[in-house]
Amino acid sequence: MKRLLIASLVCLTTALFADTWTDPETGIVWEYSVANGKACLGVSVPKVGIRPAVSISTEGEIVVPIAINGYPTEIAYGFYECNKITAIKIPEGVGGCGSYSFAYCEALEEIIYSSTVLSSGQAYGSANLKSVVLAEGMKDISPSAFSRTQLEKVILPESITSIGYSAFEDTPLTEIIIKQNVSSIGGNCFNGCTNLTTVIFNNSINKISLGTHLFSGCSNISTLKLPKNVTLVEGTFANMCCQTLYIVNSPKEWPKTAFGKDAATSKTRLGTVYVPSEYLIEWDEYFKTLPVDFQPAQLLPMTAHVEIIQPFQNGGVVEISSQTPEWGDSVTISAIANESHIFLGWSSNIADIRGDETTLTFTMPEKTVTLVANFFPKALQQVWNETYVQSQIKAGELITLNQLQEMALSEPVIEVKEGAATVGISMMKASSVDGEWEVIELDSNATAVESDKIQVTVPADEKAAFYKFVVPENQ
Repeated sequence: MKRLLIASLVCLTTALFADTWTDPETGIVWEYSVANGKACLGVSVPKVGIRPAVSISTEGEIVVPIAINGYPTEIAYGFYECNKITAIKIPEGVGGCGSYSFAYCEALEEIIYSSTVLSSGQAYGSANLKSVVLAEGMKDISPSAFSRTQLEKVILPESITSIGYSAFEDTPLTEIIIKQNVSSIGGNCFNGCTNLTTVIFNNSINKISLGTHLFSGCSNISTLKLPKNVTLVEGTFANMCCQTLYIVNSPKEWPKTAFGKDAATSKTRLGTVYVPSEYLIEWDEYFKTLPVDFQPAQLLPMTAHVEIIQPFQNGGVVEISSQTPEWGDSVTISAIANESHIFLGWSSNIADIRGDETTLTFTMPEKTVTLVANFFPKALQQVWNETYVQSQIKAGELITLNQLQEMALSEPVIEVKEGAATVGISMMKASSVDGEWEVIELDSNATAVESDKIQVTVPADEKAAFYKFVVPENQ
């Protein structure tokens, strides 16, 4: 993966002549001028133009020196038009990067910065950067910083507080996640990013202001999730096409022109828009005041919640911070087993929301989370004969039991202790754990044997039920 680790304002000098210094280790000749007690790499010479810090024929990877002849270095015009350099390492101690420092570096795919270095606007114009990881400690991304590069991916650190206008304009960026400390994003920031499909704002953002035409020309956004405390201006979402938009605040905080003034000047198109249930009527009225072309294909309430299943109802107590959290909220759930049971962990319908500890914390997604609290009787750990495990699952699904100690709903296999039970598994069903059990006849296609594993498909049913698998001894 190509990476860019960044982190400032520098000397952009005009010099009648430049000094040179040869790196004794690499043999690279560096051109610089001294200003304000610093060696400024790359100069602008009257009637000559910009002269980069190294020869434009320099190839491959280079490392910027921390100091030259006792002067700490800063990158002024840097590597302007050095189109054979593929990677640049800028160590801690280098003062900063000026405008056009890496402009027209057509082969440049990787830059590694220290966290203290910041870049001026348009520093990377026409560079071939593919992926960017900004170093923790960086505060601001300057205007036009990565515009018109080949950037496909960027990971913002928690320290970022502002993103300048046009910072990622006209790049092939596909995804962006805005972290919780960002307080402002300038206009046209993602203008022309036609490959952009996913935009997620951390819902813990305290307050953020968004500039105009933020996603103008972004025609392929599949998911856009906005935070609660957001301030918009006229045309913030003008000329944007979005399949699924999540809004968690009231329309009272939105200007009527957030999606543009009129259909003649904005090609805004919306698919499904999800809003909190309590604001559904208000949002419906809001969209009805907009041009027909700006109205969503569907306006639906957010109905996500947390559902908890306990296969053994008397196994213990489950405590949750909120049963109906909103998207982006932090949810903490704890399991306390009683004396006759142990707790084996959490299973869920979402792969990222699982764990072995008694306490599980996760960020609420936009859909319902089904959690299985896997309490297990201590007695069943010692007795194998007629041992059973219960779980509630949906009709037609496969249930997974791993050595009768671990519940999951993903792998369609039952692990059998030491391979002892390869045949003879019977199954029973009841509408509740304490209800009346009935035996289910399994046809020959319902089970499959492979080595010491048995796969059992639960027969289709109209509703979920509890199933009990009985493993005979010495089978």
